[in-house]
Amino acid sequence: MDSGEVTIGAFAVICGGAALGFLVRRFLREHHLEPRTQDAVKVATGVVASMTALVLGLLVASAKGGFDTHAAEARTFVINVTLLDRSMRLYEPPLTDERKELAKFAADIRDKLWNPQSTLGTNQILHELDHIRNRFRNLDPQTLQNKSLKGRYMSLSDTVVLAANELLLQEPVSVPIQLIVIVDIWLAITFFAFALFAPFNLVSAASLAVGAAAVALALFMIVEMNAPFQGFIIVPPTTMDGAISEITGS
Repeated sequence: MDSGEVTIGAFAVICGGAALGFLVRRFLREHHLEPRTQDAVKVATGVVASMTALVLGLLVASAKGGFDTHAAEARTFVINVTLLDRSMRLYEPPLTDERKELAKFAADIRDKLWNPQSTLGTNQILHELDHIRNRFRNLDPQTLQNKSLKGRYMSLSDTVVLAANELLLQEPVSVPIQLIVIVDIWLAITFFAFALFAPFNLVSAASLAVGAAAVALALFMIVEMNAPFQGFIIVPPTTMDGAISEITGS
């Protein structure tokens, strides 16, 4: 689901509802505009607006929760892959080739997550880590320090495997298009009622347009946060870039 299409569609539907309200108002008779009629419309509109606000609030909370979860998973991966690299520096003789493979693995993870044009396959990337772990298993440490480090490598690489799987294998969450349509209809009804009793002038029309834009941007934010590694609102790749620079720079 494209966030731009959702936003433009919502704005058009809401503005259409408001425009219809202004149009219908021209055909209302005097008794349609009496206070009791307006009160009844306001009550009904309040119910619809409350339901819409509740659903939007839940969608924002859900999207933000998922976004924060993915950000935490990325941080966990960076922390563990950095710890693994720092431990590998202590082994004698140096694990130069293994560290190069680890750097490539981290760079491929970064490319897979943040580059929409990436052609790397998930299984291909995970196989790179399996190859590194096999090299750890084949180490033949002769000193107590190296024996201790080998055990640490296997333990940390287990954690890296779990973190990488969480990042790569989770299916993207998308808001059902049916739910978006229902919310758009509710918003159109609400803005129709607002315009129904408002005088048609530049100020009222501009106010309703600003309100429609604000709600449409809320839907934009919801859709964007459900794709946390690509789009306009993303988990910053700076920590991943820092980890890759640390691994390759020493």
